[in-house]
Amino acid sequence: MKYQEVVDLIGGEGEVVSETGKKGSDDYTIGVMYKAFALIISRCD
Repeated sequence: MKYQEVVDLIGGEGEVVSETGKKGSDDYTIGVMYKAFALIISRCD
């Protein structure tokens, strides 16, 4: 999956935390961290 596809899917850019390989090559890999929040709604009767 391309980085732009991930950005479009998640709705924003993350922070690149790791890179391996040469940019533009088939083995180029990045690790991206996204800040997230959780909303938990529960109903107790």
